[in-house]
Amino acid sequence: MQSQKTGARRLVLALMLIALLLAGCSTYPGPDPAPTPEPGPRDPADPSKPTYELNGGFARPAYDTLPAEIRNWVDNSRQIMLGQSRLFGNYLYILVTYGEKPTGGHEVRITDVVETPEALVVKVDLVDPPPGQPVTQALTYPYDLVVTAPTEKEVRFDVAAEWPVIPTLLGIDHLPPIAAGRGGVRVFAPAPDSTVPDPFCFRGIANTFEGTVNYRVETRDGKPLLEHFTTGAMGDWGYFREIVELPEQKGDSPLEERGTVPLLLRVFTYSAEDGSMQGEFEIPLTLRR
Repeated sequence: MQSQKTGARRLVLALMLIALLLAGCSTYPGPDPAPTPEPGPRDPADPSKPTYELNGGFARPAYDTLPAEIRNWVDNSRQIMLGQSRLFGNYLYILVTYGEKPTGGHEVRITDVVETPEALVVKVDLVDPPPGQPVTQALTYPYDLVVTAPTEKEVRFDVAAEWPVIPTLLGIDHLPPIAAGRGGVRVFAPAPDSTVPDPFCFRGIANTFEGTVNYRVETRDGKPLLEHFTTGAMGDWGYFREIVELPEQKGDSPLEERGTVPLLLRVFTYSAEDGSMQGEFEIPLTLRR
């Protein structure tokens, strides 16, 4: 009987010892981890998560406080007259650009952002210098940008009655970098002096009569290889995308040989009045076959 009690006590002690060992393995922290460095001050030129006080429903942040992606968007858009909106982070960014102007004294002012049952209405004033007023003699690119709370409603731009409607962007969410362009046609790709395959992608935006964009591929000495057209929009800036495939060439064509061939992509529109070429610009390319 005594031996049974002794055995039971030994069993209990053994179980207690095992439990203590297991508890020690599960709670032992090991070596102290390296201390987490204190975050330094956020670079004001590239804040990752800006916060704005939406007094009156919107705020007007300074350019150098914008996230880098939004600054790039502003820079990409300044060349043309355009109203855009873009969800980014916790805010809706609203941008109105007036395009390239020959002098100073031109302004864009977003005066109010009003939510109606159907849409978010952005009220805009476009200001030009009065005749005879001294202005800076330099190219300027006026714009205004505000932020407001996100919404799924359509964004509409409302300007004074004496002004035309502000064009908007159709077919893409926001404007990428413009590689080339003139007048009512702006090209994203191909970029000037780039090397392209056969076929290659031709894409951009257009705001032209009936939305038409004409293009011609030719040799550097002016021999036409292909001419065709695509469509963007009229009144707004509509996105276009074309796959350009050059036709089979015969004889002494420079395209018969494999390798690289210098070409020109000529972009233009035809006048509805006399059929002349308008708004023409060239994109030098190297074709790789």
